[in-house]
Amino acid sequence: MLRIVTSLFVAALLFTGTNLFAADKPVKGSITKIEKDKDKVVLVVEVTAKKKGDAATTTDKTEKKFTITSATRIEKVTGKKDEAKHTEAKLEDLKEGQQISLTLNGDKVEKVEFKGGKKGK
Repeated sequence: MLRIVTSLFVAALLFTGTNLFAADKPVKGSITKIEKDKDKVVLVVEVTAKKKGDAATTTDKTEKKFTITSATRIEKVTGKKDEAKHTEAKLEDLKEGQQISLTLNGDKVEKVEFKGGKKGK
């Protein structure tokens, strides 16, 4: 009886396409506009989605709006991929034209990451 119930549960998860253990993939793009209101900030981001075609891979660029709240973490990433350091940043550090990575949970933006530039000599 336990096997049947377990099998039905697993089949239901596979059928509905629900994956309880996977997080949303990060959305990568560049900031095209920053809209500030009294109680919220909206980032307009140009997202590039890669589509595989017959002969070559094509890119499809779309603009999406993401609302930044006080609960959203903003982090500056410095260093190489293996030795990357994440430091807390402010909303004022985000600029138009900057490459960012957004971590989403449904429709909510949990984290915004951007690469920090090198210091001048």
